[in-house]
Amino acid sequence: PTVGRQWRQRKDSSCWLEQVFTKNALTSPSKSDFPGCVGSSVFDGLFNDTTSGCTRTMKLVGLSGEADILGSMPKMPLQPHGCGQYGKQACPKAADTCTGTDDDKMEIKGVRVSGGSVVVDYSN
Repeated sequence: PTVGRQWRQRKDSSCWLEQVFTKNALTSPSKSDFPGCVGSSVFDGLFNDTTSGCTRTMKLVGLSGEADILGSMPKMPLQPHGCGQYGKQACPKAADTCTGTDDDKMEIKGVRVSGGSVVVDYSN
């Protein structure tokens, strides 16, 4: 394993155990009635962030294992020069919620999707 470059994907055995615990029924993961884990197609669609009220759309890019996320995020006010440095005035915070009228736009391209996992690199 390489430090900082690892990611996890849910295994079918974990999905089988979830079925056992939630439905209290013992079944074989090799039987045809076991659906397995969800595929990445569950992420292709429109989502609403219940905390901020912002809307996001995730679009799968063919069969590449990548997706793009487009949407809105709470408005970030302009930052005065030098705010937050050396005891000067505090920097203004972003709004807590989206209003639907003057929200900031967001776009993240090349998100990695595989099975029921999404990996987003926020390092940039």
